[in-house]
Amino acid sequence: MRAEVSMTSTNSYEINWTKLYPILFEYQSAVDCEMYHRKFTEMAKEMMTIYKYSLDDKVLVLKDLLHKSYLEMQKEHNSKR
Repeated sequence: MRAEVSMTSTNSYEINWTKLYPILFEYQSAVDCEMYHRKFTEMAKEMMTIYKYSLDDKVLVLKDLLHKSYLEMQKEHNSKR
């Protein structure tokens, strides 16, 4: 599989991630995106309110927590094999 990279009008490169990972296009018609959007927005607002994090900081923290969840689930999955 090859990435589709193109030059933008601002002289930067843009990667079409859906060519590398088709699921990024496919899920949009199968998943209840609005429900997850509401949940993520609620978590983000809660984190900003409780911990007084900036928009950037709360995204970094939530991404880190999601990654830790992924690693834990991957470990569980691999141990069942």
